[in-house]
Amino acid sequence: MQDCFGHICVAEIYCPPKLKISAKQFDELFNSLGTRFIAAGDYNAKSPQWGSQLTTPKEKELTNQYLRTTLHRITGGSDTYWLSNPNKISNIIDFGVAKNVNSNLIKVVTTNLSLDHSPTIITLSDTPALTYVEPRLVNTRTNWVKYHSRFDNTFCPKIILKTKEDTDNVIDYLVATIKKCAELATPTANSNETRTYKQYNSTILQVLRVSQSRLAEV
Repeated sequence: MQDCFGHICVAEIYCPPKLKISAKQFDELFNSLGTRFIAAGDYNAKSPQWGSQLTTPKEKELTNQYLRTTLHRITGGSDTYWLSNPNKISNIIDFGVAKNVNSNLIKVVTTNLSLDHSPTIITLSDTPALTYVEPRLVNTRTNWVKYHSRFDNTFCPKIILKTKEDTDNVIDYLVATIKKCAELATPTANSNETRTYKQYNSTILQVLRVSQSRLAEV
């Protein structure tokens, strides 16, 4: 397939569960797919890092590939094997491996059908996928020293817990105190401040470098 940055090879993968596959074989496979690809399917590779109960040899070999190369894993985060059967131990063994494809352009959805393998749909867009971000009381600019000091000086309930109502009142007071202290310790955004976040993959950087060199020659 083709996108605005060039050709992307899309491959379907199946690794038999009892077949031993070495890192060299994975390396040969991924090298045969070119410089940009998405190779997705049933890898039969398990790891606690992805929610499984154990680590299989295939996952160890794949991890070596991740560490030595620019490959990255594509997964929706949900179990894909025996997700529909509560009597089975579910795992994530259906996923994708990508190279030089911006992860911000990829969306993964796992559908829960009455099958041993839950279908996983990978969508590649030409614009970044928007994700909902939960509202937060704090951020990276929160002054935690100020927060703890304010909380210690503010939260001092003098209520004797005898009834359910007493407990509810203390909980409400605690939540309100935490919220107030967090707001006071977290600076508000400056309307005149502009913060730009840019995330480029290696392909985009290469295009930018070529463009800059051509402009310098003009």
